[in-house]
Amino acid sequence: MQTSANPSANDVFLNKSLDEKVHALDAKDRDQWQQPEKVLQVIGELRDKTVLDLGAGSGYFSLKLVYAGARVIAADIDPTLLQTIQQKARQQGIDQQKLEVRQVNESDAGLSEQEVDVILTVDTYHHFDNRIAYFSELKQGLKPDGKLVVVDYKKHADIKQGPDFHHRIAAKQVIDELTEAGYQTIRLHQDVLPKQYIIEAFKQKQQAGTEWMRQQWNKEYASKDYVFGTEPDPYFKQAIDGLTPGKLLLPGEGEGRNAVYAARSGWQVTAYDYSDSAKVKADALAEKHSVAVDYQVMDILTGDFKPEEYDMVAFMFVHFEDPGRQQLHHKLDMALKPGGVMLIQNFSTEHPQYNQAGPQQEKNLYSAGVIKRDFPGYRTHVLAAEKIVMQAGENGMGDSSVLRFIGYKPKRNVK
Repeated sequence: MQTSANPSANDVFLNKSLDEKVHALDAKDRDQWQQPEKVLQVIGELRDKTVLDLGAGSGYFSLKLVYAGARVIAADIDPTLLQTIQQKARQQGIDQQKLEVRQVNESDAGLSEQEVDVILTVDTYHHFDNRIAYFSELKQGLKPDGKLVVVDYKKHADIKQGPDFHHRIAAKQVIDELTEAGYQTIRLHQDVLPKQYIIEAFKQKQQAGTEWMRQQWNKEYASKDYVFGTEPDPYFKQAIDGLTPGKLLLPGEGEGRNAVYAARSGWQVTAYDYSDSAKVKADALAEKHSVAVDYQVMDILTGDFKPEEYDMVAFMFVHFEDPGRQQLHHKLDMALKPGGVMLIQNFSTEHPQYNQAGPQQEKNLYSAGVIKRDFPGYRTHVLAAEKIVMQAGENGMGDSSVLRFIGYKPKRNVK
């Protein structure tokens, strides 16, 4: 599984016997915490695709990729591990055309130009020296619509399994390095696996289209449980408890916890989200509490809201990058009545200092400058980055930093 000559990261592993390596890589409990089916789900459709398993080790993922329909190049620096993969493939009757083994070195993965659709590297990224140069060069081996998928251990002190804490690389650093290496769109999946993050890095810029967003959030909300719980966000609750009920817009509402609370408090609620699964849960929660919520599945970046329709807009934990973010802010401003309340609560630019969960790239995070730019003339009631403890549902993430804004839209001058 190792492909670098960095002694600080590799000595412990490379000095083990082959039996010790295979025992560690194929541990009986690995399926439980590795959850390979979730990794494959993030990678996506693999039929007729060619995948480089970089740092393949004993073939834990290589064989699973073959069974998912891919043609696989299992690459590693250790020839004895590659022999182990070949032996497993023969035992399982896997054709050599479906699984090729390839010995590589610390400076060259041996890829031809545009040879593969996907490069997967699991628990290996932290072993590389000169990562920016290496992964920049590796990019040429991807087809134009190809992507790199990095799976590695979270830099959390409470995760005891895996490499020593000081050898681990935080997700934000990986994202920054891959950005510098020239990858155009990078997506972080922080909460899919219990011990590791997953990062997708695309060779070409990807559009965050409606279908992609719908698929991602349908996966997030697929369980029967409410991912973020059924109680309203505490800050949202505090804000609306002090206001006279009217018409409320909730774009990116998720499973309905805030919409239902507002409806129970007398508000006329319109909510939007990308996810059909979220709507099903929101509708069920509304029915449970005998309230009505106008919940619609829509791409909030491209869809439209009724102008000057709402007394309050609450936009929470939705993180786009500009120019889409600025355009959406403009639409939310246009939807709010003059004198109406705009509430925004999103992760701040300080958030990565506290937590590796949630968005990590500055372009997706919020600052006071973004609010002042996009909501000029608003009478500010609250505008501050605040450290909080996130405890919503099963995805409670601990210490976080959010940017909170409550402002009143300017009223028209009456002549």
